[in-house]
Amino acid sequence: MGNKSAAPEEFNQAQRVLLETYGGGDFKGIAYGEHKEVGDGLFEFLVNELATSEDCDTMEETIRRVAKSIEQLQGVQSALEAAEMEPWKPVSAAVKKPSGPTM
Repeated sequence: MGNKSAAPEEFNQAQRVLLETYGGGDFKGIAYGEHKEVGDGLFEFLVNELATSEDCDTMEETIRRVAKSIEQLQGVQSALEAAEMEPWKPVSAAVKKPSGPTM
């Protein structure tokens, strides 16, 4: 199991593979801790999900977590593709506000 009390100072092996491959390797040069500053929420999620401090300490667990993430994203994609949505509108424009006086 991972050691949640120790603060890591570098990426683990799984995270380094992620850095080398995610986004075509766009993040391979970042230093530990900079992953929160790149502005890519999915990348930040994956770095955190593959952290040894989160008990991701075997290849089997790493692959299981990535596969589960893919499965969940595919579920969202399928739901969006199946949804009968009106042409894209900001939520505030799509919600009708009550008319008339309010108390």
